[in-house]
Amino acid sequence: MILTTTENIAGRSISAYLGLVSAATIAALPGGSKMMMQGMKKQTEEVSALLSAEAESLGADAVVGIKYAALGGNHVLLGTAVKLA
Repeated sequence: MILTTTENIAGRSISAYLGLVSAATIAALPGGSKMMMQGMKKQTEEVSALLSAEAESLGADAVVGIKYAALGGNHVLLGTAVKLA
């Protein structure tokens, strides 16, 4: 599964747009800057896996145009699931 913030993928063409996909995680982050960074990294990995799973359920090869937001302890991803040629 290719996840990208760009609207296209270099060297590949999009054959079908399958729809919007989104994923979110909600968690309290631990205190201290090192622990916060580890918590944010873990949440980013988790939300990316959730987005990939939703896109795969639609038969997608990639998600393009991903938008990312971190709101407090919440991480949200939104993108467009696509089929590649």
